[in-house]
Amino acid sequence: MNDRFAKLREEYPICQEGAYFQWAYRGALSRTSCERLRDLMESHSMRGAADRPKWFEEYARVGQLLAQAINAPFDRLAYTPNTAWTMGMIAQGLHWQRGDEVLIPEGEFPSNVYPWMQLDRLGVTLRVVKSREGDAVNSQRLLDEIRPNTKLIAASHVSFHNGYRLDIEGLCQGARAAGVWSVIDAAQSVGWCSLDLQAIGADAFVGVGRKFLCGLDGLGFVALSEGMNEELRLIAPGPFSVKHQSEYLRHMRDWREDAGRFAGGGIASPQVFALGASLELFEKSGGFKSVEPEVLSLVSQLRNKLQSQGIECLGNSWSLSEQSAVLKVLIPHVGIEQDLGLRGISVSERPGGIRVSLHAMNSASELDMLVDELSKVVA
Repeated sequence: MNDRFAKLREEYPICQEGAYFQWAYRGALSRTSCERLRDLMESHSMRGAADRPKWFEEYARVGQLLAQAINAPFDRLAYTPNTAWTMGMIAQGLHWQRGDEVLIPEGEFPSNVYPWMQLDRLGVTLRVVKSREGDAVNSQRLLDEIRPNTKLIAASHVSFHNGYRLDIEGLCQGARAAGVWSVIDAAQSVGWCSLDLQAIGADAFVGVGRKFLCGLDGLGFVALSEGMNEELRLIAPGPFSVKHQSEYLRHMRDWREDAGRFAGGGIASPQVFALGASLELFEKSGGFKSVEPEVLSLVSQLRNKLQSQGIECLGNSWSLSEQSAVLKVLIPHVGIEQDLGLRGISVSERPGGIRVSLHAMNSASELDMLVDELSKVVA
């Protein structure tokens, strides 16, 4: 761990409490985020609405930081409550015809399944592309499944259960060439992965703050392509959706042209303030272009250490570009999450094993700690 990441690690009290490997479920708050939240709560308690202009300044500032971090146009970025809501907004906001089809790979998280299922009332079919021999569904497989009636492909950048990282640039560019919308669930990649949305070309790139971005529940975002921004109907408009935001009695549907109109109403201030602190810390550590190689190095070290003990992981044959911060360890042992928790190691128990998710704040000694305990289980 270099000096930059050692300093970043010091920002996270949870790293002093044990070995934390649940960033894919819940990113811990930094000291700086907590300080920002305390300041905000004090402002709310002592000044009420007097600091309202500062809140809006922070909404814009943090939005700019996020747009820069993922190389997305700021005017195509909108805050949303969470991934499921955002996917529903897209599903309900597009224009569909009976017989249209949505493609998703097998094994998606419910947030990227149920919103598309609900389109059956409009005569839209959800088709799940199955994996072959238990392997992950790659981008070419999805593109090969496109039919004349396929209107949209929705897929996770990183699978929540097996950690497979999809070639989303290849998928999105291929989908666009075929005249198909592309929607990417980036819940498990944004925050550790180096991203260039201008190059990726997703029509909708959906992220969330509470995982690897180390924010709070209740804040997500969506970055839209120019075409998707123009195509999507407003399904939940509010005062933030119109150009005359402060003229509350002027009830004219004078919609904003930028993606910010999809935010609708009040934005969750604590979540935005906490996210802003996280983004600043990651930027001071070299940005996500520096975070990604650090994370993948830790994942590689952990794979090798586990293999040396005869413990298998999913994806040992995957290329580096297909690997991620999420690692599925094949160690079927009911109750292992609780057992490891008693030893100061936090992981997620999943069918057939455990999910270990790593961040740049993890250390090599924590990997040794995990491997030692898992070795005792299989002994």
